[in-house]
Order: sequence, then structure tokens, then C-alpha cells
Amino acid sequence: ITAPFPPPKQSESQEIMARRSTSSSLVPFQMEFITTATLIASSSLCLFLWNKKDHIRRIWNAFFGRRSLRLLALQNNNDKETKNGEVKEEGKMYVSGLFIYPVKSLQSLPLTSTKLDSFGFENDRRIMIVRPVPSRTYSYDPNAATHRFVTQRQCPILATISTNIQEEDPKEVGMKRKENTITLSLECEGKTLQVDISPKTIAQKQSSPSSIIKASLWDDVVTVVDLGDEIAAFVSNIMQRDPLAFKEDLKSFQYVRVVSMLSNNMNNNAQLQHSRPINASYIPPSAFTKWKCSVPDTTLNDGFPI
Repeated sequence: ITAPFPPPKQSESQEIMARRSTSSSLVPFQMEFITTATLIASSSLCLFLWNKKDHIRRIWNAFFGRRSLRLLALQNNNDKETKNGEVKEEGKMYVSGLFIYPVKSLQSLPLTSTKLDSFGFENDRRIMIVRPVPSRTYSYDPNAATHRFVTQRQCPILATISTNIQEEDPKEVGMKRKENTITLSLECEGKTLQVDISPKTIAQKQSSPSSIIKASLWDDVVTVVDLGDEIAAFVSNIMQRDPLAFKEDLKSFQYVRVVSMLSNNMNNNAQLQHSRPINASYIPPSAFTKWKCSVPDTTLNDGFPI
């Protein structure tokens, strides 16, 4: 038995050519894989963008809407004013007055300046007056409204009740920070009542299930918290003397309650968070939230906030 002859040794140049031929055969496969992966990724991205086209359009419109508002504010700030505070140039937009309504349908409160939060002007229509709905309209639904809002439409004398808001700035007390105190003042026919409506106070009241009320506000049902018997009696006594109200309404005015929005900042319970989304058909593009582009919530107004 003779052993086979060993294969002839390849020269260095032949080895290099063999390696190049092997690598060149792999290139088409790699290019095909990369092309397929790129096509799948681009198709998935196009499909995702197509499904999110309305969302992207809202983000785009919201960005340019806010940009136009900032340019308008910058332009108004650059306007030169006279000593009387009047704008010299005609055709320029400027704010002639600021007003809020601490209690819905009571007198307005003029301001020289104000702050805005996620709901609009601070302390603007966060409180309203409600009365029980007739028992025949009660429902077994736990989310059904048991009260309905009352305004000057049913009780014109509400226009005679003046309002005021007194807010104390937080103060440093030792190592602890004291929460700010907000006091609501009501005045009518020489009588005055002051009620603490601070977020901490509202949060304490809404921790009691008996203080939680489901109230209907136009077509919405909102969860509100009762502010107590003292302010309810103060308002009820005035409403029952309304000479322009219907007799049927006068009977129900003795059961009115004064309620407030829930305090979201001081409450960790997700089920007791104020939620009243605005109808997207009635808000400008700049009012949508930045990235989520969701519809913002509003207070106890008629649905058209600042």
C-alpha cells in the first residue's frame, strides 16, 4: 500500500487569490441581507408614521401655534407705551384688563397680573354652586350625577355676590416649608364670609367619602368636593330671596351646596383626580400638550377656557 502523494503547496499569491474569491462570494449575500433589512425597517417606519399622521400633524401645528403666540407676545412687549399706558401704534394687540371668576357665576375679580397653570388662569372658576337633581332622574350607575350646577340663568341674584381671593406666600418655618394659604371671601348686603380653599384643605375634605359629589356640568359629569355647611348656608340664604327666580327653583335653593374642583397636587389617589377634557373641536392647535398631543383638561367653566 502506497501513501497518496501530498497536495502540492500553494504559493503565497495563490493563497491570497483564494481568500479573495471566498470573500467576494460572501459579499452578495451580505448586501442582499442589508438591503432586505433596510427595506423592512423603512416600510415599518412608513407604516408607523402613516398610522400616527394625525398625531404628528397635531404636534406640528401645536409647535407653530405656540411659536406664533411667542412672536406676538414679543412684539407686544416691544411696543412703546405712553405715560397713560396706551399703545402709541394703532393696530397693535394689548391686554386691557384681566378678570377671573373665583366662583362660577358670581361677580368677577379684576387683577393686575395673574399666573397660568395646566387648567388656565389660577383660581378661575374652580368653585361652583350645585343643587340636587330630582329623585326621578337618579340612576343606579355609581358615576351618575346626583347634583347639577346653578348659575345666574336660574338665580340672577348671584350677580350681587362679590368675591375676593387672598393668597399668602409660603414662608420658611424652621426646616419645614409652610404651605401657601388661599382664602375665598364672599360679600353681599354687608355680610362677609371667608373660607379656606387651600389645596391642602381641599385634599383633607376630599379624603372623606361623604364630601365627594358627582355633579353634572352641561353634558359632563365631574367629581367635586363639598366645601362645607357654612358657605352653603351663606349662599342659600341669598338665593332664596331672589325675586326673579321661579318658585320651583326657590324651593331647591335651600339645598344648594358649594363645591370645588379636586386637588390633584395634594392627592395621590388616581381615582380622585380632576378630569374634564376639552372638546378638541373648540380649541386652537397651540392648546394641545407638547409630545403626547393630548386634549387638555379644563376647570368648571362652560368648556371654553383661556
